[in-house]
Amino acid sequence: TVDVDITSLGNSTSLTISNDAGVAATTGVSATGIQSVGPFTIGVPVEITVTSEDITDCDLVESGLDFTCPAGDNCVNATTVISQTTFNASQVSGNTASVTYSFEAQCNGPGTNPDPYFTFEAVASTQYIRVRTTGDFDPAVEVFDACGGSQLACVNDAGAGGTELFWVNDLTPGQSYFYRVYHAGVSAPTATTFTTSVANNPF
Repeated sequence: TVDVDITSLGNSTSLTISNDAGVAATTGVSATGIQSVGPFTIGVPVEITVTSEDITDCDLVESGLDFTCPAGDNCVNATTVISQTTFNASQVSGNTASVTYSFEAQCNGPGTNPDPYFTFEAVASTQYIRVRTTGDFDPAVEVFDACGGSQLACVNDAGAGGTELFWVNDLTPGQSYFYRVYHAGVSAPTATTFTTSVANNPF
């Protein structure tokens, strides 16, 4: 949402706050203070127009308002996975029921499913990531170069109850990377738990 802070009505008795995103206008604003309008789609600029309801051609247009979201709590509180030479040695448990949607756009599914984050320190330029699920959990995995950083991989190949196993190349040893796991299906799964591991080639 966008907060429009009306600090003065000037010579107007009331105002209308409209937008170009198709959200219903706020009308009859007759006092100062903050008016919250929206909701709007994240990452899509919106034009906000404040118009006098009793003075013709008196308006203020703020065009192209856009914003980015800071790294969410899911990423900040990412579970650490220590890269090992075998998957079993580095395996940790995850549960999508323990978090809510991070509000970071998702590359698979409806785009709003709960997404726990994990982090690992690269010990080689290639790292292997595994996510094992059961039941109706259809795992999607996204890898990033930082918390809130650029996406390096988007994987959703295994299907419900399957295992995603893939590798990411050209990593910098010693740098921390992040990835998240979520259900790619439209309906919430009955199975919400999974395991995940990060491995490196010992030679």
